[in-house]
Amino acid sequence: MLRVYQSVARPALAGAARRTYVTSEVYNREEVAIKVKTLKGSLQGTNWADYLNLVQNVPFWECELERIATAASPYLADPELGKDMDEIHRTFDVLYACEDVRDHLNEIMEVSTRTTGIMGIGIFSGDTIDNVEELIENVVHEYDDLLVRYPDFKPKIEQTVGHGLGLMRQKYKFRFGSMHRFFF
Repeated sequence: MLRVYQSVARPALAGAARRTYVTSEVYNREEVAIKVKTLKGSLQGTNWADYLNLVQNVPFWECELERIATAASPYLADPELGKDMDEIHRTFDVLYACEDVRDHLNEIMEVSTRTTGIMGIGIFSGDTIDNVEELIENVVHEYDDLLVRYPDFKPKIEQTVGHGLGLMRQKYKFRFGSMHRFFF
């Protein structure tokens, strides 16, 4: 037997029980400017070559960017805030690109280290990379391309990709545009 239950809505609580799908907080321009400058300073002031720092902080920065982008949307026409928001998005783009290239370099160096085996005597040695020169050439090309695409972020690109290439030169000999900056 099928029973149909009828819910009795209480008039006093009917309006309070309704939930909307969209919630918004209203921030004034000064509050948004403070949030934008704080995120911008956090992104540009951190060490991009420290992978542990990035692993721990990038998810929070991405979440904060979502919140700030929503809060700043009414102020994007403002010359100062609009410029700062564009710079934050460009900073994230450069950060992701540098992080990808540096991770690739770290993987190459990790595999190269394991080719000699335990303590360099050949026991449990790993596979060698046959096209290391080609991989390094591609990374150097990407490094030069990053410097051309994002000239304002040259120190950060040098800090991550340039330093990674400098570390790679300890094992393999190759040339790249600013190798004189890294004396090892």
